[in-house]
Amino acid sequence: MNTSIEKLSKLINDLINIVDKFLPAQIQQKYFDTWTIRKMLAHISGWNLHTINCLNNLKNNEFSQWGAETNEFNNQSILERQNKNWQEIYQEFIATSQKLVDEYKSLNKNQFIQEIYSDHQYTPEKSLKTDIDHYQEHLTSMLRITNSILFAAGMFAGSKPTIPVDIDNIRDYIDYSRD
Repeated sequence: MNTSIEKLSKLINDLINIVDKFLPAQIQQKYFDTWTIRKMLAHISGWNLHTINCLNNLKNNEFSQWGAETNEFNNQSILERQNKNWQEIYQEFIATSQKLVDEYKSLNKNQFIQEIYSDHQYTPEKSLKTDIDHYQEHLTSMLRITNSILFAAGMFAGSKPTIPVDIDNIRDYIDYSRD
């Protein structure tokens, strides 16, 4: 499990490093259909808090509720944070991401294979894999965005890209073995 937790931690740090490269105006642009980077981080924070609560319940020998449908949960997570400024959203994302890693680290081997929900088969082991996939998905999207920005910046004479990124390393974040 430690290797998986380390992978999650690396993905989180890489995502933070890429987000840090964006200018304030770029944070508000819609890159993901109707989502901005701000909304993406709000959505991730909502999932982080849900998982943290589930893992805490597990440690207290309590089951959690499976909860809402994914799109509904995503929209609710964004709505709950709509009145927060960028700095608050960003800081919550960093704090909940670190707390998520800490919660996984605090579990013992037996807890990793215990059911989290009373009405759904799901363990912390499965949850950790889901979280890795989730961060990997968003990091890959962010790398694609930075690549697009760099490409567009190169199209205009005299302009310099605002986001340096080594797009060659994108293969490190794409898991081709997934179904």
